[in-house]
This record gives sequence, C-alpha cells and structure tokens, in this order.
Amino acid sequence: MSDLVVDDEPHDDLLDPEHRSVLLHESLWREASLRVTSDVGGAFRRDLTGDTVDLRAHALLRCSETLWRTAIPLEKSWDGAWSGLVPVRSSVLAGSPELTVEVTGLVGGVRRLVARSEPWRLVSDRASAPASSGAPPFDSVWVDFSHSDAPTEARVDPGAYTVLATGPKGLVLYLNSAIEGLRDLLHADHAKGQRRQVRDLVGAEVARTALAAVVRAAVADVLDLTDADEAAQLPSDRTARQALAAVAGAMPSVGGVDELLERIVDVEHGPASGRFSLWAQIDSAVARLAGTTGAIADTAREVRFV
Repeated sequence: MSDLVVDDEPHDDLLDPEHRSVLLHESLWREASLRVTSDVGGAFRRDLTGDTVDLRAHALLRCSETLWRTAIPLEKSWDGAWSGLVPVRSSVLAGSPELTVEVTGLVGGVRRLVARSEPWRLVSDRASAPASSGAPPFDSVWVDFSHSDAPTEARVDPGAYTVLATGPKGLVLYLNSAIEGLRDLLHADHAKGQRRQVRDLVGAEVARTALAAVVRAAVADVLDLTDADEAAQLPSDRTARQALAAVAGAMPSVGGVDELLERIVDVEHGPASGRFSLWAQIDSAVARLAGTTGAIADTAREVRFV
C-alpha cells in the first residue's frame, strides 16, 4: 500500500505495514484513496496444457458490518506487479473492512481464482485499531518460571507463558524462557505466512493477559477509593488511569472513563448479573485493545482454505 490521500491531503503516515492496517480512525474524513501494488499470482503463467493463462487482478474491498463491497481492476505495471488506485468513502465503511488482491486465470479453459494476497484492514473506528507497536508502560523480563530467581507469581505456575508482577521499580511483565521457541517466536520481526499468524496471535494474547491484570487491579483501586454516596475516584497510578481510559474508549456502551467508573461502582452494589454483564464488556474491550480479537479473526480468515 502507498500514496494514501485523505480528503486531498497525503497521509502515508497512516499506513501501518507491521499490522497490515490503514489507520483511518484518528480523525473525521470523507474520502480517501490509496495505491495497491501486489505481485501475488506471479507464479501462475501457464495452465495444464502449456497455454498462456489469461490472468486478471482486482483489489477487493469488503465491509462485513455494512455489507458493502467493491472490486477495482488492477493493471500490470512495468515490473510485472499488479497496481491500481482504490477510492474509499467513509459513509460506506464501519469497523475494519478488508482489502485484498485476488488474481483469476483460465485453467483448463475455466476461469478460477489462482492467488489471493494477505489482507490489509482499513481501520475506521478506534475499537478496531491494532495494538500500539510502542513500548508497553512496564518492562518485560525473560526468566525460567521454575527457577529460584523467578518471582513468586511465576513459580506458582511454572508452565505459564507470562505473568504480570510487581518488581522493585513497578510492574514487570515476566515471560517464561523455559517454553521452547517462545522467545524466538515473539522476536520474529520478519516472520511470514503461518509463522507470522502464530506470532501475532501469541503476542496479542500476552498483551491481553498483561492489560487484563492491570485493569483488574485498577478496578479494585477504584472500589477501594470510592466511599458510599461519593463520586468514583480514579486511581493515582498512571498506568491504571491509562488502562481505564483506554478500555472506556473501546467500549461502545459507555461515553467515557467517568461513566465507566460510575458503572463499576454501581454494579458492585447490585445483582451479580450486572457485574457479569459489565465484565463481559470490559473483557471484550481488553481483547480488542490488545489485538487478540483482530489476530483471531485474521488467523481464522487466512486458514479457511488450508
């Protein structure tokens, strides 16, 4: 993907190759376009009889939430790759529409799908945005969870892959070095295919586990700080405040962190069904923020035909 233009302004800074995403959720916009270039299908040149295959390529943009789809024909460029400009309007998008390149060709006289690119997502709302690639708000440390030097929280379950614990300088995300291949997998910056899918899924699950622990602790702090008949109080810890604000922003059912705090306090003194409902929404928001929801959807979609 390249040459992204949003409302007549160039915005290649919104292209996120690491997560194969176009980040259109940060501001209001009406129209956009981007250039799609792909060499997918380059290996398909002849059919079973040796005749030249009539290859054709399209960029397909699908939005499952609005049931909208479009196909843009691509042209062969000088270097043999397929290329074309894809126009997008915000009025027909929601969530994270999927953009792929599909190549068809005549195989034995019948037109068939012969190649499909890995999908990119056009992120149109914050809840569907991929997890940030920036540094987490705490350090991560590799340690053998069965070793005497491991923290107590890790030694309790030597087979766990990660645990968030309090260290001398604050929160520390411990990762289990005893799990063979885990360190290499999470550090595989240039992984491709199924290895990339597994890396993204495992990495997102590690992030979800850490964020869920922070959110649970933050909620406990809110309840401890709030007396009866008083407005809910934010924790003093910056990481806890940031986590609650992020979760509130990813929950469609609340208008902001203040409303989330009110609901946390309200359900604590109500029936269990209210707590179950709120925590189900919080857990769903945590999964989206950590990237687990997107990683599972991407993996399921890409292995459909395996």
